[in-house]
Amino acid sequence: MDLTMFPKEPKVGELIRIDGNASRAYMWNGTTWTALKKPFVERRSSDDNPNQGRMGLHKKMAKDILNEEPTIDRSSLTNIAILENSPIKGTEFIYMNGQLITDDDYDIIDNTIYFKFDILENFNFICNYVTHKYTEVLNEKPVGEVNGVNKSFTLFSTPVPNSESVFIDGIKLYSGNEGNYEIINNILHFFSAPSDKNNIIVNYHAILWFLSVFCKKQPLERI
Repeated sequence: MDLTMFPKEPKVGELIRIDGNASRAYMWNGTTWTALKKPFVERRSSDDNPNQGRMGLHKKMAKDILNEEPTIDRSSLTNIAILENSPIKGTEFIYMNGQLITDDDYDIIDNTIYFKFDILENFNFICNYVTHKYTEVLNEKPVGEVNGVNKSFTLFSTPVPNSESVFIDGIKLYSGNEGNYEIINNILHFFSAPSDKNNIIVNYHAILWFLSVFCKKQPLERI
């Protein structure tokens, strides 16, 4: 291992990837560098929902994006490229005409790349990165009165269509006009009201929504 690749004074939590290969990623834990498994996904406290009793367990599922050609925005500025997804911070590899560039040359906000140089006509970009595809929700108990009369219940998130599994007392139900329920946005509506002794559990995939941030109007200048 080439130790010159590692910072001499790393910060706790700093990530280093060797030779651009995500399978050779190392994290500094304050004492030593520790090898990570592929793929590296930045974990945050919000990844697992603390209220697992009602809203269930939320897991972020990752998806690798390889060899994407970003869309160059030439409408106003000449330094912006748009990706189809929002990369997980620190997982992106951006190649310009086959040459890997460093994050000193760009900023990423949501799915927009702001290069710190003007994009010329002969520049070709390829991007590899990891993105969050969806959140897997397990064992959620929807909100609503289980009293034999109420038929509508509220889910914490809106399920990806046809990704849900709805159980009453461990028995899987079916959706649609000939089934037991329908879901509109995050509302679960049963055609027959569950009784007050029924236990309702729902598993589903929920699309992740990213927080918007204010984008800078002009690219950063090189120092």
